[in-house]
Amino acid sequence: MPIWLWIVIGIAVIAVIVFFIMGYKFFKLSLDKNSNVFASSESDNSGWSQYEPQHSKEMAWLKAQSFDEVDILAGDGLKLHGHYHKNPKAKRAVICAHGYHGTWSDDFASAAPWLFQDCSVLLIDQRCCGQSEGQYYTFGAMESEDVILWTSWLDKMTAHHLPIYLYGISLGASTVLICSDRTLPSSVKGIIGDCGYTSMEDIFASLAWRWFHIPGYPLVWFVAFWCRVKGHFSLYRADARKALKHSLLPVLLIHGTGDDFVLPKNSQQNYDACSSKKELVWIKDASHAAAHIKDPKSYEAAGEKFFAACEGNANGSR
Repeated sequence: MPIWLWIVIGIAVIAVIVFFIMGYKFFKLSLDKNSNVFASSESDNSGWSQYEPQHSKEMAWLKAQSFDEVDILAGDGLKLHGHYHKNPKAKRAVICAHGYHGTWSDDFASAAPWLFQDCSVLLIDQRCCGQSEGQYYTFGAMESEDVILWTSWLDKMTAHHLPIYLYGISLGASTVLICSDRTLPSSVKGIIGDCGYTSMEDIFASLAWRWFHIPGYPLVWFVAFWCRVKGHFSLYRADARKALKHSLLPVLLIHGTGDDFVLPKNSQQNYDACSSKKELVWIKDASHAAAHIKDPKSYEAAGEKFFAACEGNANGSR
């Protein structure tokens, strides 16, 4: 064998080893609950800091409300925790799924007063967050299965009498959008996704290059390997755009045009893929997960319009 071929083989072997190591590092840094490589970068977003004083007051208000603390078991045996606010005059019920390294009281503090007026609200702790068990984020692959279980729980709690909506922000948005092609209780009438990404594969490839100057491919392939081996899930299951191609429910997508974490094109691509009734609302200049606090009037108007459209159809959208 010529020496040049040995050199090529040697370089290829070294490259594979390097990407295996990088893939594991990226897996641990981005998915382990004890790391927050993306969350720290997200929190540095200068567009969000201006809202901190108002947001702190909204969080204090939300935490002061009355909740039933509830638990269910995930399909893989993890304990999942939720905070249920029952409204005796509710017109509907909403499941709220927070984002990456978020909390139920952080991500929904701004929108909660609006929702609490007419809704019973279940604010869940996503797996490996808050009081829910788990070690790894799965970017919607397993979280979507958890939401489906929460949906059945809420349907029973409301005695099948109230329309139910799935509402998520960031990772939570992609989580609920992944549920769009699943068989859910007939009481589920629609899905609201605020600043969600298209898929775990896409967001990892994008952030790896934009933030760390690491080629998205082949890195994502090696991250997918570690997801299987260590996380026991498929990276490719976390794909909102794929689910939306076969959506069974009306979908409302909301995104801030100033989002530099999950770029606005993600919601545009999700909208383009969606096969069901759909609407896309842009909130001008809003940074990541700040659409409601930036423009609550437009945000709530879009939500109320969506509720009215979904509930005006006696047969739902199935």
